[in-house]
Amino acid sequence: RAENELSDFLESGSGSDGELRTALGFYLHINEFSNDFLDEHEYSREEIYQGVEDLSARFGVSGLNIHLPG
Repeated sequence: RAENELSDFLESGSGSDGELRTALGFYLHINEFSNDFLDEHEYSREEIYQGVEDLSARFGVSGLNIHLPG
């Protein structure tokens, strides 16, 4: 649900640096959760990675990446 709200926020936004920072902060935050927690909430590291990839494309930046455990 939170990712859907983030998507709505970005869709209605202006594409500012602040929006990019907010979105990256979201993915960095959820990446801190354990695999068990993510599984319990039907989310995966791959979805986190894909979200960051989508941000790269949306904002036209390269080099965005976060460490995926394992």
